[in-house]
Amino acid sequence: MVQSHSFQNLSEQELAMVLEWRNHPLIRKWMNTSERISWDSHFQFVASLKLDQKRACYLVKEDSRFIGVIQLNNIDTNTVNDFGMYVNPELLKRGAGMRLGFYGVQYSFSNLGYHSLSFIAKRENKDALKLWQVFGIKQVGESNGDSVHGRLLRKDFLTRPQEFKDFRRFNS
Repeated sequence: MVQSHSFQNLSEQELAMVLEWRNHPLIRKWMNTSERISWDSHFQFVASLKLDQKRACYLVKEDSRFIGVIQLNNIDTNTVNDFGMYVNPELLKRGAGMRLGFYGVQYSFSNLGYHSLSFIAKRENKDALKLWQVFGIKQVGESNGDSVHGRLLRKDFLTRPQEFKDFRRFNS
């Protein structure tokens, strides 16, 4: 069973775990900023989420294990919503990215009613771009020559054939 927990409701221990993940070299190298994040900065970010209805972050738990984080920005059910995620570094290369991505996209479309999601990935992030292919995310642009932009429409994702048969259990 998969559950998502809003950052606003996390314990201090869970917040510390998420900060550790954000600062892990294998995660941080793909983020917008490569600088180490301090506890104060992390805490301020989480506090800011309470005041900003256009952003949401969720810690995702599969059965008894936290598998990663999903972040939604520019939230508006009638337009494009920005989707981001990162996996628990201990679970890299173990399929957790596929499961986390599927859960987040499925939840965004089926439960939140979003019409489309936008994605940004660094061109060198081959794992993210492979995930794009599996999910049917189409490249729609690029920036600074090092990042690519993608878009996924709800109608395209929810009507995909058998590729996601095994992931249907992630539907909340």
